[in-house]
Amino acid sequence: MRPHSFFTPCAIFLQITACLAASYGKCHSPNFDCAGINMSYPFGILNQGCGLLGFQVDCEGNPQLHVHRNDYRILNASLISQRRITMVNQKLFKACSLDPDVYDDLSNSHFLVSRQNSNITELRDCGKKIPKQIVKFHCNNRSGEFEEWYFGFDVEKSESCTEVYSVPVLEKPKTMPKQSSQFIQLLRRGFQVEWQDPKIIFPDCGSCEATKGICGYHPYTETFCCYCPNGSTHLFNCSDGLGMAYTYHRKRKKSMSASVIIGGSIGVLGVIVTTVLIVLFYTRSKPKRNTEDHGFCKERGHSLEAGRKIGILPIFSYHELEEATNFFSEENQLGNGGFGSVYLGCLKDGRSVAVKRLYQDNTRRVEQFLNEIEILSSLHHQNLVRLFGCTCPNTRDLLLVYEYIPNGTLADHLHGERKRPGGLNWGTRLNIAVETAQALAFLHCFDPPIFHRDVKSANILLDENFKAKVSDFGLSKLATVNVSHVTTAPHGTPGYVDPEYHQSFQLTEKSDVYSFGVVLVEIISAKLAVDVSRNRREISLAHLAVAKIQAGALHELVDPDLDIEMNFEVKRMVNAVAELAYECLAIERDDRPDMRQVVFRLEQIRNSGSGGSQSVNLNSITVS
Repeated sequence: MRPHSFFTPCAIFLQITACLAASYGKCHSPNFDCAGINMSYPFGILNQGCGLLGFQVDCEGNPQLHVHRNDYRILNASLISQRRITMVNQKLFKACSLDPDVYDDLSNSHFLVSRQNSNITELRDCGKKIPKQIVKFHCNNRSGEFEEWYFGFDVEKSESCTEVYSVPVLEKPKTMPKQSSQFIQLLRRGFQVEWQDPKIIFPDCGSCEATKGICGYHPYTETFCCYCPNGSTHLFNCSDGLGMAYTYHRKRKKSMSASVIIGGSIGVLGVIVTTVLIVLFYTRSKPKRNTEDHGFCKERGHSLEAGRKIGILPIFSYHELEEATNFFSEENQLGNGGFGSVYLGCLKDGRSVAVKRLYQDNTRRVEQFLNEIEILSSLHHQNLVRLFGCTCPNTRDLLLVYEYIPNGTLADHLHGERKRPGGLNWGTRLNIAVETAQALAFLHCFDPPIFHRDVKSANILLDENFKAKVSDFGLSKLATVNVSHVTTAPHGTPGYVDPEYHQSFQLTEKSDVYSFGVVLVEIISAKLAVDVSRNRREISLAHLAVAKIQAGALHELVDPDLDIEMNFEVKRMVNAVAELAYECLAIERDDRPDMRQVVFRLEQIRNSGSGGSQSVNLNSITVS
């Protein structure tokens, strides 16, 4: 059932007043005391609306941060300015348990286990053949059952043990503890976690702060909002004209739905009046959902009045877009895809737009049309293409209106019509890789996550400054709540499809990681993902890359335009990106990193080339 099925005056009143509860003054100070630990932004006290969503700490008793299934006790927050804190799983204080989820990898959260930690190794089910330099521990678990664990330093996979885990610890002891109680004390010292710049995780935060606002969130609707100096609350920033906002987002047990926007800074009486007006407006203007009209429009034909909206998304009339694209003339055609053609258009307000016209013989076009609307109308990220509007879903021609990105695609510049002598310099290529990874990590961080399912260089648009914009969400899928994958027939572009997805029909975030690994190899090699003119075993770029890297022949794969033999820094970074691509292309999805780890690795590679005595300015790298 959709969230708007639960709309009542009381519910709306609670939603609105909840946002007002966290005022500008209340969140103005970035520092706060949490059970004796001094903490600061982006963290905030649970249910107060300050800080950013996902960084809320419970300050009752020991300070705790909830991530997925686990509660983590915060032990030290003195490194927040460096985007690091020390924490430990709360379970270690409650029972003699060394299960792997006590130190999970924090996947699909804003946090990542820091490389500042040391690591020890846990092995499970080792049988009678215990590897050398291994210490055996045992205790009764929470169910009263007797369990055994094996730990050692830097132990490789063992044939006699069925499972091997890497355990992060703040500091590795000189000698392994001999008793389980001593080992648990070692784990209770915790480990460090890191997180990205909040402006990357929440792109609207930068816009909010630029207008003197404070980034926060709605405690009830769990969405970003901007608290402003005059006491008002805005959806994006203090000058967006949207006033106080209330919106639903895709969170646990919630579906995507429309946003209702109310202007003004109001008191309690104003809230009540506004609540009544919202209910009246909503009950009068909300179209009824049924299978015939797809829940959006009652009108038929092309006479739909321009200016109407799906949620906050404007609806364009067919005739308006027909005129804007010069009646979909061939001269205005920007390209063709598997599901439709894209045309350059000019709206009456002077905006240049890209109009996607879905093919009428595409049996899944309504599903793809609604997919893009549902996803892009409520997501805002600097590296995702913006959706400006659409036609009504029940019209004969389904049209989507995007921001126009004038510089073609990454594929065009690597091996297409925009490829130029010398090609893209390495700095530009690496920036595109980082920005694309950030966009995908942003999608995967939602709860449930969004899987793009068609990551490829042709879906990475570039603006005039070569800034990346990920596009084409027609195939995207939402993961089911509390389920790590979506079971669906494989779709995607040959050469980019995850082989395990193709075999198991299970789509996960690691499927996007595999596809992105192919894109990384394209960036390095400037070769096509599939090229039948290559040797039979090298038609697939992924297979070619894996073979070259395993054989130590990466130089045979690298684009000659990069001229890596003449620039040691570029060669080192190319090698590092190739190593990351190799991990992304692992056949077993569990062996691949997640997109947050990919982002961290790429940022480290980029930063390593822009600082230090032997560094190189990436943007100044040119090829001869």
